[in-house]
Amino acid sequence: SSSFIETVNICAETGLPIGNMVSAGPLDSMLSPKANFVVLPVLLGSQSTAFVTAHVVQAARALLRMNASVHSVAYIQLDGGELTSAQFFTQCVPVPRNRPEVIETLALAGRYLGLAGIYLEAGSGARCAVTTSELRAAVSASGLPVVVGGGIQTVDQISQLLAFGAAGIILGTVLERNCDLRWLLKTPSPFTRD
Repeated sequence: SSSFIETVNICAETGLPIGNMVSAGPLDSMLSPKANFVVLPVLLGSQSTAFVTAHVVQAARALLRMNASVHSVAYIQLDGGELTSAQFFTQCVPVPRNRPEVIETLALAGRYLGLAGIYLEAGSGARCAVTTSELRAAVSASGLPVVVGGGIQTVDQISQLLAFGAAGIILGTVLERNCDLRWLLKTPSPFTRD
């Protein structure tokens, strides 16, 4: 779609680390050769293979043509406080909050499956963002890089998650709500570490 292309172009202009997340759906509208990398989520806890393997098969040729740097990650979906689009479309039962042992088990499974990292997500527009204790559970159990997304609204949240070991932050709804993304061109990036 045009908003996806515009977002990728603006992020490329800012020098922010940009990428795509492949999921099931119309892949041509969700991939860009301008992206530095592609995050390929493997949904742990899914009742369907559509989000475990089928989307990988569907995307394989497009990713090869892009010559993309692809990073397959264990996608761990947390309860974000309300039904999210990701939960609805994947039909996944999200991990209950305050259950670090479940996060640890799934993160460990991601490591044993040979995945490159963990994507710990509360869902698009989640009311309850990922907490630092949930992040710590994923980091300590897996020893893999953990990226975090869902419900993140402020630079303070981003800074705190990075301080507690997040390897990256994925933003969506907060960028979608700001109709003019040109503010990215004027703002020093909060995403880089010292």
